[in-house]
Amino acid sequence: MALRKARRDAYIGQIRLIKSESTVTEVIVENNVDGFKYGYYDSYDKLVEDIEKINGKYNMYSTINPIKTNLDIPKNCFSDKKTVSISDDDIEKRSILLIDLITTTTKDIKEIKHLAFEKAKEISQCLLDEGWPEPIRVSSATGAYLLYDIDLPNNAESTKLIEKSLINLDTRFADDNVKVNRSKYNASEKCQLIGTRAVNQDVTPTYDPIIVSIATIPSKREIVTKNQLLKLAYNITKFEEEESNNIMIDVISNPVNCNIEKTQELTNTTRKSKEDQKESQAEILIKLGSCNAEFFIDDIEESYATIIVNGHKETYKINSRNFKMSLIKKYYEKTGKPPNNESINQALGVFEAKAIFNGNKKNVFRRCAKVGDKYYYDLVNDDWEVIEISRNGWRPVKDSRVVFVRNNNMKAQVSPEKYDDLSIINKHYRFKSKDDEILHIVILVSSFTNIAHPIVLYHGEKGSSKSTSMKKDRAIVDPAINDVVSMPKGNEDLAVYLYKNYLSCIDNVDNVPSEKSDLLCVASTGGSYTRRKMYTDDDETILYIKRPVILNGINIVATRPDLLDRSILLELERVPAEERKEDTAIWKEFEEDKPKILGLIFTVLSKALNIYEHVSLNRLGRMSDFTRLGYAIAEAAGIGGEVFLKAYLSNQNRANDEAIDLNPTAKAIQALMINENIWIGTVTELLLELKKVADRENIDTNSKLWANEANVLSRRLNEIKSNLESVGISYVIRQHNIGKVITIEKEKI
Repeated sequence: MALRKARRDAYIGQIRLIKSESTVTEVIVENNVDGFKYGYYDSYDKLVEDIEKINGKYNMYSTINPIKTNLDIPKNCFSDKKTVSISDDDIEKRSILLIDLITTTTKDIKEIKHLAFEKAKEISQCLLDEGWPEPIRVSSATGAYLLYDIDLPNNAESTKLIEKSLINLDTRFADDNVKVNRSKYNASEKCQLIGTRAVNQDVTPTYDPIIVSIATIPSKREIVTKNQLLKLAYNITKFEEEESNNIMIDVISNPVNCNIEKTQELTNTTRKSKEDQKESQAEILIKLGSCNAEFFIDDIEESYATIIVNGHKETYKINSRNFKMSLIKKYYEKTGKPPNNESINQALGVFEAKAIFNGNKKNVFRRCAKVGDKYYYDLVNDDWEVIEISRNGWRPVKDSRVVFVRNNNMKAQVSPEKYDDLSIINKHYRFKSKDDEILHIVILVSSFTNIAHPIVLYHGEKGSSKSTSMKKDRAIVDPAINDVVSMPKGNEDLAVYLYKNYLSCIDNVDNVPSEKSDLLCVASTGGSYTRRKMYTDDDETILYIKRPVILNGINIVATRPDLLDRSILLELERVPAEERKEDTAIWKEFEEDKPKILGLIFTVLSKALNIYEHVSLNRLGRMSDFTRLGYAIAEAAGIGGEVFLKAYLSNQNRANDEAIDLNPTAKAIQALMINENIWIGTVTELLLELKKVADRENIDTNSKLWANEANVLSRRLNEIKSNLESVGISYVIRQHNIGKVITIEKEKI
């Protein structure tokens, strides 16, 4: 009883430091299985009683500002219903400034907390030197909170002021280990409930829960004044109070004028004549475009800008239409006039120079990304929300710090829902075999990762829904306006298509020419395609491509052995006439299930990440990374790793048989060795022998894959060497004084 009372007193004592008991406290429980639960308490005794039952099992959060007392909500209990969380309009006023210090490193938990607390001390001391009071310091799960008393109305001006203050703090104090969370500026912001034990999902799968507790309390509580916040938000120091208030009122009402850096510059500007103050269009564009913007290059030195739009970050290429439009919009909002093209181009040139020469380089991703041991999936919605997938589950996040870029072909994805029944995927496809069904599920899940991806080859007779199946895959992984295309005509067109689309879907293919086959192999395992930049002689554009790709055709469209080696063949069966449906009905059912399909995939992938590092296989398929991850995915999905492995290796044998059957040289070699255990002769003699076999077996010698000369035959043999070895035929070529001598042997059974 004494221990329980001590815990109760600790909870209540710490909560009362930021809230009075007369106000309503919102408590949110983050339950990974059942979703969020919400509770609203005006009795601390009941709050302590309820949270003690689940303390240490789930993370709990609470609003930091007082909630309006007249809200019609059930109080002093948790609800399983999907109660809407408190919004900004439900907040009475702003009484707490929350500075959330978040760590950006995967170091040991003790070191993480030490780094966060050192940063908290640094910030609070600097603000103390600037006349601020001492804050309450709170130890959070993997960082720290600084809580300052403020007294502001809950309105748009206060929101803008808090947002700018956090941006300034992050700019001034952030380093490689600790940053200020810029997104915590809304009136209804929440922090981890003080006094509870945090269950951290980001540092390591298992460790002792950490108590979210107050570390230091100021001896005297003082309120941060509005003027102090204004000076922090807009970098203004040492000028007259009345002048600063007047100028700041104008700044708050006109946010585009936020690039004020020095007091002396500002006061001098106000005293200049209108003629002296006049800036060129380019200068105004540069100032507007630089405000709250970050310029950088990626690993192939393309230039980007990350800007703040409606409280979230958006990233665009500097020369993209969207970035230009955002610049024009800012200029028009400030001046009421459009800028001319020359000024826009001058400003873009400055931004590109900043990106190239400021030494800031970042990885840029489309749709899917892996950072550390987590995967991220861009929903491409208006809030720039992403799904974070880790070993502990998946969740939507708005500020992942992963840099995603988008193009005009990308469509928004639905919000995923938790689900765990695999049959929801299979009911939308018609595969001829159970093995293909299994492989398809594994392929879908692996498409959200950064491994080397096998090329998927859908094939089947007319009416077997090849195109529809491919479109469904695209809708699950990478929704697009133009979801499938015909095979691009040129190699460069194909390279650009593969680069711009995360999942490439090419429809109704008859055959794949050799150069395009090579490019698809590059996309499968990862590699670069280089092309000359337009109108220049010395600059090149390097496109790094590593993408999942799907092709379909009535027959197996790949003919070259290296492409077939990287492929998985999935055969679809014809839909019987009595089971056919209209397209609208098919897609209605599919779209209704898609949120569950997506949630199921993320759940399986999360479980697979825990299994993957423990998978050790004696035999791997041609795509070794896919084999190992596929095993883990099959285990996580309840299919069974060995079941998947058997299906995949069997599919590889099918692909190998196809590679031999579609290659006239391989077919002739196989026919030659039917009644031979060993054959020895020069390459020229082998060519003559193979021509005889081809005539006898009706093998097509007009094919581009047939060799009519000895030196070409050597190259053709190298292309099919692994395929022949898989059916027990091997060869070696040695140089003799009579020329190249080849020895072909058949494995003895």
